[in-house]
Amino acid sequence: MIVFNATFLVTPGQEKHAEKILLAHVEEAKEEPGVLATRVYHSRSEPRRFFIYHELSDPAAFEAHRANRLYGGASHPEIRLVSRDRGGDSASAAATSAPQAVQCADRFHLLKNLGEALEGLLAHHLAKERTRQVQAQMAEKSQIPVWQPKRAPRYGPKLQQLQQARREEQLA
Repeated sequence: MIVFNATFLVTPGQEKHAEKILLAHVEEAKEEPGVLATRVYHSRSEPRRFFIYHELSDPAAFEAHRANRLYGGASHPEIRLVSRDRGGDSASAAATSAPQAVQCADRFHLLKNLGEALEGLLAHHLAKERTRQVQAQMAEKSQIPVWQPKRAPRYGPKLQQLQQARREEQLA
């Protein structure tokens, strides 16, 4: 089973129009093969917010639903902003349905992107700081740090035999 949903925040004054489009989408989706459930919810506390929910039986039903004209084929010039996740399907559907709309990440993904960028930045700076500390320690003591023991190189028996043979040739 595949479950997916979307949240819509519509332009002020466009609530009735958005509700009409979403209800038409739900009615059309109910007729598609493989659709187990589909619903539209309208927020009571935020009249501009809509939530749509779909349950599909398998990936083939999902692909059939994606081909639906209201999912990605119809044009919606009234949409000015699309808040979406980081998925490619969401981006392509938004670009097809509302090419004039500005696409941005939703709050969850915006914070996730920020967290990942901050984590990468801190890791980079931590590595540089650790390198600086090790270099300072080596300059101060002019020796290899304790955590990096000095080892003699190990050679395999064949390499040792070849080196011994060369030495004998040079001495002869």
